[in-house]
Amino acid sequence: MELRAGLTTKQVKKKKEKSPDVGVGSMDAEICDLAFKVETRVHGREVKDILVNGGSAINAMSEKLMKKLGLQLTRPSSITVRMTNRQRVKPLGVIEKTYVSVMGIQVNMDFQVLKESSYGMLLGRPWLVAVRDEGEEEHLEINVMDLFPEAEVIKDPDKNDLSPEEIERRLAAEVTLEQHKIELEDGAKPIRQKQRRVSPSMAEMVKEEINKLRVAGFIHEIENSEWVSPIVVVRKKNGKLRVCIDYKKLNAVTKKDYYPLPFIEVSGHEWYNFGDGYNGYNQVKIAPEHQKLTTFTTPWGTFVFRVMPFGLCNALSTFQWFMNKIFEPFIGVFVRDFIDDFCVYSSKADHFDHLKKVLEMLDQTNASLNPEKCIFGCEEGLLLGHIISKDGIAVDLEKVKKIMELPFPVTLTKLRQFLGIVGYYRRFILAFSHKAHALTSYLKKGKDYVVIFADEDALVAFEDLKKALVSAPILIKPDWSKPFIVYTDASSIALGSTLSQNDAE
Repeated sequence: MELRAGLTTKQVKKKKEKSPDVGVGSMDAEICDLAFKVETRVHGREVKDILVNGGSAINAMSEKLMKKLGLQLTRPSSITVRMTNRQRVKPLGVIEKTYVSVMGIQVNMDFQVLKESSYGMLLGRPWLVAVRDEGEEEHLEINVMDLFPEAEVIKDPDKNDLSPEEIERRLAAEVTLEQHKIELEDGAKPIRQKQRRVSPSMAEMVKEEINKLRVAGFIHEIENSEWVSPIVVVRKKNGKLRVCIDYKKLNAVTKKDYYPLPFIEVSGHEWYNFGDGYNGYNQVKIAPEHQKLTTFTTPWGTFVFRVMPFGLCNALSTFQWFMNKIFEPFIGVFVRDFIDDFCVYSSKADHFDHLKKVLEMLDQTNASLNPEKCIFGCEEGLLLGHIISKDGIAVDLEKVKKIMELPFPVTLTKLRQFLGIVGYYRRFILAFSHKAHALTSYLKKGKDYVVIFADEDALVAFEDLKKALVSAPILIKPDWSKPFIVYTDASSIALGSTLSQNDAE
């Protein structure tokens, strides 16, 4: 979901036989109730069959209305329109420079002409952006927050020029959050690293990614900088590749910001909404005086970031602080934010009002959401590897399944990774420190790791920790009106405690 009439863009492989797909998200009768009808004039003539929907990536007009108004196609269309029912329709063409007046606000727009549509004319996000650019948005008697977006734009990666859709997306990316600063330690000296080779099989993809960042205005080229970091290509969970910057040496001389992260305490409610920020880090700008510190080198030039990239050591703390400032009036009342994820929780009776307040707050800061990762109006959902519901908080069984398939760690690094994974769920495992002791003892300096393969206690501990996750309990929300019971235990190797309450049932 994009707020402030923004766009969502994705890079896809080029297919010569297909044109870019543009989601309309408003022409299907099933969602027409979510849009608005307004009185409109086109070239001075009144048109009543109008639909305004912020979910549409284009402006559209039916062929019937085009003929009624005496208009003509001015050029062919280069896109394919994807309706909300997933049907793909090729527009008949485009009508350029059409004067549209809504409530006295006149703008000059282009329209895609469709053979058939549920409405004579559709005013989508391009119109909303044009109204905003004219400075007339505040005079509209339409609540933009009520225009629920439903669509996305898939941009042709071979088009390097700024298309109207790309311009709109860039306008929507402007946010009102504070800037990220990179404070260096005293005496830190500039570090200029060498450029790394890029595999020929990845070179084209890396070039496209760099070009996409340039077109979006996230980076700009620079001739010289004392601070230079190399790029590194990593594979994401979905199998796609991501271009990252290796800021290890920059991070080593950066003053650390230890801003605390919140606890996951949102269980025990009737309804939930789970939201995910769209390109969250890219919505925070780098302070101009610190942009040169983000310089990175590629075979196609040297660039610096205008927005906060992945890899900076304090980026997580900065974004968490910004999100806390956005949701400050609601945190602990009906909202919890976890970096770029947030959860709205409440009773069914109050849920819609709470959600509206959250969306309005996001709208005021021009923040945007990822529609693929947002879930609305559910009784349970996944949040940071946990299942949240009215009953309590539980481990994600899909995560547990993957942990059960892990082989015994053959290196010390693998052992640290395993303990880090199960340690994330340690509050679900009774006597975790005691169960893990046979493994954690090998993390001590000077300990010979090879001995672990003959250590029967270590092998048993490994299996016990995995089995404990399978039978992990559901942790319920505490009742603050009841007394608490603290259980403690200690031995020669570990100590621990459990906070509990008596259940009347």
